Amino acid sequence: MDAGKESMRDDNKNGAEHTSAGKHGFGSMFRRDPVSKLAELLDIKLDFRQSFEQDVAELSDLTSKSVNGEMFNKFGDTIEDQQHIHRDEEVAKAYKPLKLRTKPAFGVLTMAYAEEHLSRLLSIINLYTGKGFVYSGMVVKLKQPLYPNESIVFNIEKSFRADKETGGININVSGTNKDGEKVVDILSLGLRYKRHEPGKGKFPVCPSSEEVDMIHHRRIDRAGLDSYFECLDEHKRYEIPSPLVSATAPAAISKFSREKAGELEGIYMSAVFEYYNDARIGDFKTFIEFMGTKEKRGLYNHTFLTWCFQEEMPMKPIFSAELVCRSPTKIE
Repeated sequence: MDAGKESMRDDNKNGAEHTSAGKHGFGSMFRRDPVSKLAELLDIKLDFRQSFEQDVAELSDLTSKSVNGEMFNKFGDTIEDQQHIHRDEEVAKAYKPLKLRTKPAFGVLTMAYAEEHLSRLLSIINLYTGKGFVYSGMVVKLKQPLYPNESIVFNIEKSFRADKETGGININVSGTNKDGEKVVDILSLGLRYKRHEPGKGKFPVCPSSEEVDMIHHRRIDRAGLDSYFECLDEHKRYEIPSPLVSATAPAAISKFSREKAGELEGIYMSAVFEYYNDARIGDFKTFIEFMGTKEKRGLYNHTFLTWCFQEEMPMKPIFSAELVCRSPTKIE
């Protein structure tokens, strides 16, 4: 008990020092442990901060993953992505401009590993705050490929930002490989009390079917959901994780690209998502608008806007996104 009281006094002292830093400058704030800083920003009671910080710290070990390259084909079939560079080592190496060592993990797979970490983090935050946050959106920067037999570990970054208008916060999380190199950055992960309505956030309202470049139909059923969790080596659940339904966008882009440029192989560089509603098993319709191409050092960065709907009556908006794919092949 005495040790606990001493720890509590230390917490109070640290809280006071943090308040003072807020008044006189932010230098000392940014030197603090990111999890401690998150606890302060969330205004978690001092009695529970040590427990909160321990739960979040242990989360990295619980969600670290070792990539199993043998299941790449199955995962590709599950998300309907047929790119050969993720399935065949020789094809991957043949794309010299991409400088791939071997077949890389699907970008959606990296996002799926991240989502498992983020969903657990969100559960911990809501447990300790009772605020009922939901994801409103995120920016994904894929820094480098994740290869078979590599591990990925996720950690909270130091930068946080409170959103005064909504009462929410933005969190940054990074995923690193066994050498400590960044594989992915999850930036501006928006925790909000409610999500934007379509057209009132980052993205415009979806154009009419006559104005978009392609409409892609997909069904997610129970078998596909089970396969997704098997590939991730996770317990099967009934809710549809955001990367599984978000994968409708790369699948649609892949189909569009093949029609325009033949066998287009490439890797995703970034994705910006804005979420509106949770998805459930059923049929989905994804609208694709090709925004153009920029050449960079002999490669081409293709930018797409996508809008995904659950095919109900009326259709339920699920997300909007902007995705950038890098390829040696140009889309005219």
